[in-house]
Amino acid sequence: MALKFFLCISCLIFTLSLQGQEKIKVTIYADNNSPPYAFVLQKKTAGIYTEIVQEIFIRMDKYEITIKPVPWKYGLHLLKTGKGFALYPPNRYLKKRPYIRPYSLPILVEQVVVFCTEDTLKVARKIWPDDYFGLTFGNNTGFKLGGEKFDQALNQGKIEMIEQETMEENLMRMAKREIDCYLNDRFSILWTIKQMKQKRVYRPRIHANFVMGAIISQEQGYLGFTYRDKGKYDYKIDFVTEFNQQFLILKKSGKIDAIIRNFFGD
Repeated sequence: MALKFFLCISCLIFTLSLQGQEKIKVTIYADNNSPPYAFVLQKKTAGIYTEIVQEIFIRMDKYEITIKPVPWKYGLHLLKTGKGFALYPPNRYLKKRPYIRPYSLPILVEQVVVFCTEDTLKVARKIWPDDYFGLTFGNNTGFKLGGEKFDQALNQGKIEMIEQETMEENLMRMAKREIDCYLNDRFSILWTIKQMKQKRVYRPRIHANFVMGAIISQEQGYLGFTYRDKGKYDYKIDFVTEFNQQFLILKKSGKIDAIIRNFFGD
């Protein structure tokens, strides 16, 4: 309780000190190569996280915020050395990355899921992986996303797997009904399906329709802040508080869900 009171007082004092002053210039770093989450498209920062945080940033009146895309490992290095203020979208690994703290509220839930042909899921398949025994799965070469029981079923011949190099190759095999199911990151699958439709290589009217099945695992993505700035960013507490408040407002209004729908729409 005392800590919360201190944080509130700190934010109030900081806010009052800003009155009549120019906006604070802030650089937020973004992963430059993780589509559809955060990436560079036509020399501009893009991605579902980017669209969400941009919508939040324009509502943070005290700040002039610039998003700068960087290689992921370099972005982590900036936070680790205290040279960078914040980066998106890390998952929350407190022990692995003690130099990132605090985190914003979770922005997105990232899920590993199963997509199957519509005919395959006409049969109820609620239990993973047992209800999927006897099916043929597509998989990106070398990926292990199905979990321990899934791997055991593969070794026992209860499930068959055919590997391809890319997500699009796997989805096309499923579109042609050469495989029954495919598992990978949900948003990445939706993004690839959208691109395949735009290129007209996948046509739901003549190909198999895709339906999402079991959720295998999930993590959350955040805006993460450096813990090693040694007081350099004295506005950090206020920034995190304001970001979270604006995020909750957008979430409650349905704006976040609308951004996601529009991003993956046709």
